[in-house]
Amino acid sequence: MGESMGVRLRALRKQRGLTLQDLSRQTQLSIAHLSNIERDSASPTIANLHLVCAALDITLNDLLAADKDAAENGSYVVPQQARPAIFDQEGLSYSSLTLGDSSLKATAMSLCSHEWVHFSAHDHDELGIMSSGSMEMKVGDATHVLHPGDSIFIRQGTMHSARLCGEGESVSYWIKSGA
Repeated sequence: MGESMGVRLRALRKQRGLTLQDLSRQTQLSIAHLSNIERDSASPTIANLHLVCAALDITLNDLLAADKDAAENGSYVVPQQARPAIFDQEGLSYSSLTLGDSSLKATAMSLCSHEWVHFSAHDHDELGIMSSGSMEMKVGDATHVLHPGDSIFIRQGTMHSARLCGEGESVSYWIKSGA
């Protein structure tokens, strides 16, 4: 635990035998930008993180240097205040609800922006569950307003975006399924 996202990205890229040039070709992001991300000199957008994750065949949760020993003990608790941060930028943050290389990936998303946040199409289905606040989501051609207790299923390959409804913050939990 404790590795930065950039350090973890570099390690994952190298584990896959990819150069920055290879990753640049796959993501259409410049080599300089990717290098800055790996050196923690730049904060990537969530859309760019999804592009990089897709090219590396990983999820956002896989970017975490998780405590694998705890995960391998059969069960563990991740206290809210100790959740590993995945992404935190401009009114949007993600934290991990699961640790290690588990087949179950779950993420908490906090949204504080009334501006639309656009997500790339994922290579997996996902289920979102609203915990607090309200959020407007565009999924394909449909628009939905989600309130606490509501859930939404998004099929893999579907473009989607979200923004805060009302004041404060919305918190939702996202579970990756399939692939």
